[in-house]
Amino acid sequence: MLLLGKGDFTNIFSLDATVLSFTFIAGSLIYFFVSKWEINEQRKRFQNSYNNLKERYTDLLEPADIQRILNNDKEYLQDIDFIDRKTKAYSRMWIFVLVIL
Repeated sequence: MLLLGKGDFTNIFSLDATVLSFTFIAGSLIYFFVSKWEINEQRKRFQNSYNNLKERYTDLLEPADIQRILNNDKEYLQDIDFIDRKTKAYSRMWIFVLVIL
């Protein structure tokens, strides 16, 4: 409170503290992009795995039967939507925190 009461705001952060802060923010931003890339890769893997599962049964079942058994991809689409919503929510939160820092 005494610092704010004096109104003297010069040299609040040293050069070392400023460089360290920007390094932390840059590292966090890099980690954010790597995490987003990894989530996208896992999403693609999930999609490929699901499509491969459907293809495996084409020799045994008719396409209509596969669609009926898989409930017209309802659960798959819900999972993809869940992944997308969580990715957007975490991305917004992460960027918000970085802007605050």
